Amino acid sequence: MMKSRSAVLVVLTALAGCTPMRWEHPQSGLDATESDLTDCSRSARQEAWRSSFMYSTWDYPSYYRGRDGRRYRDPFPMRRRDSTFDEWQLRDYCMRNKGYRLVPVPEPEGS
Repeated sequence: MMKSRSAVLVVLTALAGCTPMRWEHPQSGLDATESDLTDCSRSARQEAWRSSFMYSTWDYPSYYRGRDGRRYRDPFPMRRRDSTFDEWQLRDYCMRNKGYRLVPVPEPEGS
């Protein structure tokens, strides 16, 4: 129990040091519009979903022989690739093509 509490504390401490980021257009200095983010997110999700099926193996059940000669189902079969990371990269690529860049969120004046 004590180890899990210390692990949670370490993770929360690490996350507290993360700098918040936002998309900003360098010419206008404005934040990304909701329509641009939505458009890039939708396109990235579709492409990542499509490519996750195209470039991965299907999950057929696999078996192995144990020491006793019996067949056992493989507990870790090859799985379909998770498309989440591809989706993030494609969304970032789309936003950069539109001229946006990721910049740190400025701290409030009162801090």
